Amino acid sequence: MALRDYMRILLRRGWIIVLLAVVAALSAFVFSRYLVKPEYRSEVLLSVLPTRPADWGSGQGAKGMLNNFAEQIRQNDDVAARVADVLKLDLPPDDLKGRIQVDPDELNLTLRIRATDADPIIAKQIAQAFAQTFVEFRDSENQKVDQRDRILASITRNARDGDRFKPQTRVNLLAGAALGALLGLIIVFGLEYAAAGTVRGAEDVEKYLGTNVLGVIPAGANGPGRRPAPTQRTEAERRASPAK
Repeated sequence: MALRDYMRILLRRGWIIVLLAVVAALSAFVFSRYLVKPEYRSEVLLSVLPTRPADWGSGQGAKGMLNNFAEQIRQNDDVAARVADVLKLDLPPDDLKGRIQVDPDELNLTLRIRATDADPIIAKQIAQAFAQTFVEFRDSENQKVDQRDRILASITRNARDGDRFKPQTRVNLLAGAALGALLGLIIVFGLEYAAAGTVRGAEDVEKYLGTNVLGVIPAGANGPGRRPAPTQRTEAERRASPAK
């Protein structure tokens, strides 16, 4: 199919693509804005450093422990229970743990704790409480080892009121428009494929047969050799016959 044919199809049926794109975008907007309960995310940044940062071995040891520390925050029921008790939240540990995400950064020796909740203030409080609980836990553990082998944890950036995390209305709107346009494109070319064998005019005849059309019989005209309709023949005979 030539580029001209594609352009012809889009010009004739492009309204279908535009219509479906607009309908899908509006549906995504309504769904994101009014039907889905929003969630907010807040984050806090923890620094994890050995007491001897210049010591290469201590630094490597701290890096190796970051993933373990992240798991302690994510999976430790005692930590979650402590957070629930501090915030006076009537939530089981598993539910509370499901609201946080912990990302270790070995390059900068940091832990980023993100908390998600339907209330931006609660999201902030959860993130801050998990960070503070972990700092207290590290302080307790450091008391059991030699001062030179301690790994110190401190909060370097406190949590703020949560930012809207989802649904992301703009992203959903654009995704809806794209999917609607794609569906419209499929429908348009499906219709063209279904009508591919239909000859609509002289241009289609020339395209399919590879020859020029010399003449076209007007729609409704009698074919060659076809006898006129009985009513027409009777009327002609009546007029031609001599009056009696």
